[in-house]
Amino acid sequence: EKLGVAAQVSFAPLLGAGVALDRALALIAATPGAKRRAQLGDELLAAVNRGESLSAACRAHPALPAHYAMVIGAGEARGDIAGALARLADVLERGRETSRALFGALIYPASVLVVACLSISFLFAFVVPQFASLLESFQKEPPLAMQVLLLFSAWFQQAALPLACVALILVAYVVYRRRDLAFRAGFDRWLLRLPLLGGMLGKSE
Repeated sequence: EKLGVAAQVSFAPLLGAGVALDRALALIAATPGAKRRAQLGDELLAAVNRGESLSAACRAHPALPAHYAMVIGAGEARGDIAGALARLADVLERGRETSRALFGALIYPASVLVVACLSISFLFAFVVPQFASLLESFQKEPPLAMQVLLLFSAWFQQAALPLACVALILVAYVVYRRRDLAFRAGFDRWLLRLPLLGGMLGKSE
C-alpha cells in the first residue's frame, strides 16, 4: 500500500503537468533508491509500450489490487488519468489512516491478552505443580476444582511445547502460501468470516 501511495502521488503530478504517459513511467522507473517502485514503473512501462492501456497493465500486475485498475479505467474513460490517480492516492491515504487508527485501538487489548496468556501459562507450568506437591504432603484428597486444575496443569506441561511447534509451523505455512493469490483470497475470506475480528477488518477495508 505504501508503494501504491508513493507511486500514485508522484505519478499524478507528472501526468497533470502534461508529461506523456510513457515518459512519466520511465521517470518513475529511473527513480534512485526505490527498487520496488522503480520495478513497478518499469513493468507498467513495458506493458504500455506493448500497446496495453494503463488500466489493463495495472489489472494484470499481481502486486496491484483490482480497484487500482478500476479507478484508472474510469479516469481513462473521462480522459483524466491524472485526476483518477489523485483520487486513488486520496483513497489510499484515508485507508492508511483508518488502518493506523484501528491498529492503535487494538494495541492495548492485544497486549493485555498476550500478558494474560503468558501469565496463565506460567501458572500452569510452574506454580500449580507446586500446589500438587504441597497437597500430597498433607495426605488428603484435594477438592474437585483443585483436581481439575491439577489435571489441566499436567496436560498443559505435556502439550504446550508440541502445540507451540504446530502453531509456528502453521504460521510459517500461511506466510509462505500467501504468495499464491488464490490461497490469499481464500484465507482473507476466512478472516472476514471470523467473529469480531472479521467485522473490524471489513470496516477497515
